Amino acid sequence: MVRAEIQAIIDRLSAADPHFRATCRPIFSREPLDVSAQSDIVKILGTQVLTRLGRDPVISGLSGWTDAALLTAAGIPSVVFGPAGEGLHGAREWVDLESVAQCCAIVLAAITKFCANNGF
Repeated sequence: MVRAEIQAIIDRLSAADPHFRATCRPIFSREPLDVSAQSDIVKILGTQVLTRLGRDPVISGLSGWTDAALLTAAGIPSVVFGPAGEGLHGAREWVDLESVAQCCAIVLAAITKFCANNGF
C-alpha cells in the first residue's frame, strides 16, 4: 500500500513538471507477524495476564516490526508482550519497573505452561 501511495505522488509530480523524474523501489521489506488470538501461545499468555494482574489482556495489532515475525516464520509461536512505558527508542524512553517484574512472572509462567502442553 505504501509503495502505491508513493508512486501516486511521483505520478502527480511527473504530470505537473515535465522535468521531474523519480522512481520508487523497495530496498527493505519484511513480512508482518500474524498470530491468531486463538493460538495456544496467545491464550496461555492471556490466562497468565488475567491470573496475575486480574484483568483481561489487551490483544491488538501494532505498527512497526519486530524479530518476532522471524521466529513465527520459522515455526516458533511468538507474540509481542512487554512492560508499561513510553517513548520507545526515543530520547525520553522509560519503563515502569513494577510492570517489568510482573512481565517476568507472566512470561515465565506462560513459557512453563506452553512447554508442558507441548511436551518440552
